[in-house]
Amino acid sequence: MLRRLSAASLIAAAAMALSAPWVGAQTSETISGFEIAATSTVGTFVGVIGLGPLAGLFQAQVDHAPLSATGITPITGGTLEIRLARGGTLDGSFAPASGTIAPINPEPGCSNQTYQVTDAIQLAPDPSRSVGFSVILTHHRFLFFGRCLTYFATVSGTLSGPAPAPSGT
Repeated sequence: MLRRLSAASLIAAAAMALSAPWVGAQTSETISGFEIAATSTVGTFVGVIGLGPLAGLFQAQVDHAPLSATGITPITGGTLEIRLARGGTLDGSFAPASGTIAPINPEPGCSNQTYQVTDAIQLAPDPSRSVGFSVILTHHRFLFFGRCLTYFATVSGTLSGPAPAPSGT
């Protein structure tokens, strides 16, 4: 009888550990995607996140001042939603007045533009919990009849911090 109880307890403990892996542990996930909509002050991105506890699909809307080709642009807000591969979602918002978009290669002419985008994502329902968001934004551009046109934008980087529990399924 004791062996059955011990085996049952062990199986239950293993199932609980596997159902919410790494909650609270530090994690660093790769994030990559592309821009699906843009204005002078808002960019909307979709993509995928790594293979660890935050693995899944994401959509981010980044609100910002008009981009500067040579100076730092503040992030003014925005949202991040992650559909976790293990089930559930994580929702968060870009911390107002803490994030920046900084040019990496302010070259003359019509070359691709790259920016370092960095902010803390405040997680719902507890904004005191956050994960770090750090990506390289690349505006792919070409010269067309004397005008420099952006035809595509990509993001690639990391999402890091404590692995939070999902907020439902």
